[in-house]
Amino acid sequence: MTIPPSVIRIVFLLLSTWLSEKFNQRALFALCEPIWTFGGLLALRFYSGALTDIWGTYVILILIIGSPYVHAILVSWASRNSNTVAQRTISAAMYNMCVQAGNVIASNIYRKDDAPQYYRGNTQLVAISAASIVLVLLVKVYYVAVNRHRDNKWNAMSKEEKAEYKATTKDIGSRRLDFRFAH
Repeated sequence: MTIPPSVIRIVFLLLSTWLSEKFNQRALFALCEPIWTFGGLLALRFYSGALTDIWGTYVILILIIGSPYVHAILVSWASRNSNTVAQRTISAAMYNMCVQAGNVIASNIYRKDDAPQYYRGNTQLVAISAASIVLVLLVKVYYVAVNRHRDNKWNAMSKEEKAEYKATTKDIGSRRLDFRFAH
């Protein structure tokens, strides 16, 4: 009974990771998971047969658990936007701490006082999925805006100014004017 969501998740992991590299779009493919789970969690939250209709609930849960797994995209995205070893070390540590904090928080979503339908827990998960969608979109908009601002500054410089900037700048890593964020 647990094989179908695992197979779906593996296929989506490989497909979404490959497509994000092929189209050079991290945020858009990272949106697959929260959008997918948002729909499934809405169904689980508002389906009157949730957790009483065994097969209906099973199908919903298979679809939720088999959601596209974008962890690999997020790890590579954080690494790619950390252009120095020091930045990469800090971003990897911060990313892992956030993942672990999420696991601690997740263990408190479904509680005994909310059983057996878990309306509150499912509502919280719907809200978290919605917030994830908004957050990824805001990050995409931010990176596009920063890149556009840097492009405008960079393109306004002459070849000599660009060469001088590259030779004399104290900016390092992702702070450099010629660095573009992946998004």
